[in-house]
Amino acid sequence: MKILQIIDGRCCDSIRVFIVQQNRALTSLGEEVIILDSRGEYSSEHMPLTKKDYEWIANISSIAEFPLNIFRFSKLVSRLSPDIVVVHQGESHFVAAFGIAKSRLKIPLVRFRWDNRPRQGISIPAKFVTRRLTSGIVVPTRKAAVYVSTKLKPPKLDICYPAIDPDYFKPFPPSNRIRDKYKLNGDNIVIGMVGGLGPIKGHRLFIEAAKLISIRYPRVRFLIAGIEGAIKLEHLKILTDKLRICDRFIFISKVEDIRKIYSLCDIGVIATIGYEPISWSVVEFMAMGVPIVGTNINQTNDILTDIGVLIPPGSPTALAGALEGLIENPSWRADLRLKGLTAVSNYYTIERLGANTKKFFEEIVGGKN
Repeated sequence: MKILQIIDGRCCDSIRVFIVQQNRALTSLGEEVIILDSRGEYSSEHMPLTKKDYEWIANISSIAEFPLNIFRFSKLVSRLSPDIVVVHQGESHFVAAFGIAKSRLKIPLVRFRWDNRPRQGISIPAKFVTRRLTSGIVVPTRKAAVYVSTKLKPPKLDICYPAIDPDYFKPFPPSNRIRDKYKLNGDNIVIGMVGGLGPIKGHRLFIEAAKLISIRYPRVRFLIAGIEGAIKLEHLKILTDKLRICDRFIFISKVEDIRKIYSLCDIGVIATIGYEPISWSVVEFMAMGVPIVGTNINQTNDILTDIGVLIPPGSPTALAGALEGLIENPSWRADLRLKGLTAVSNYYTIERLGANTKKFFEEIVGGKN
């Protein structure tokens, strides 16, 4: 099966990581994957593209060039003859759909629809393209699947989740050197947030919950690790200083091996308060044997059902209460740890992602006529 993957320039980094993992999994199963990245970062080296091809591909999302890009895409698929085309953004979805139609080739089109925010309605053009020119839709959550199946009624529908390499992400004890570096002793319980620093991640919520916890549990330490974005570590340090808990926090910026940070944590926190397409930290915490408290939105809600502690977003009191329950109950932490490791092994490996994706694509290719 020859698969043409279109990575639109508007795809965020977390989606791009997923696409790379997915293509790695499919390639390991013997499938031919051609990646066409409008940024040029991941485009397949063997792609028979000219300089002009790269110029228009970089502007595949351009509304002004929409009619011309349809013509260009038609020529591209006629030249490459893929068995299936996969897109990840709305603009490239429309270009690919009408481009394939113009080519008159019976090439199935699959759209990964990553936006899981509730909407007031779906446009008539989106309904037409999904129902008439698209062979399948893939969404990131069960809630999104219900919404899309009701509003868009695609021919086929699937749900995808993040996948990791369990040989890379697996439990190991933190080294004495790294514990000494952050002044941790055997009595400390470390509660950590790991991931990029952004306004929807809920770092301020985590710090406010830490204030409530620190009063009752002096041996607990709190960790925030991640690459700075819209929020800077210095801003968070100022907040902990105002709350007089700065001595209870460990702040870590970019690190070479994120597994060493996960290994420090006794409890993981996903405090997201807004919508995000994919939840990497959830499965990475689980694969490292760390029990999790997470907000009941996005993929976190799907993944942590029955194997984590779910709380409503935006409530430091709820977060503090859930964390205190785990602090007080080591056997509960151990139970969630085992459930998380089992779930990763059964559902969230790259091999499982490849097998599920291949099956979905084969069903679509087999029914294209």
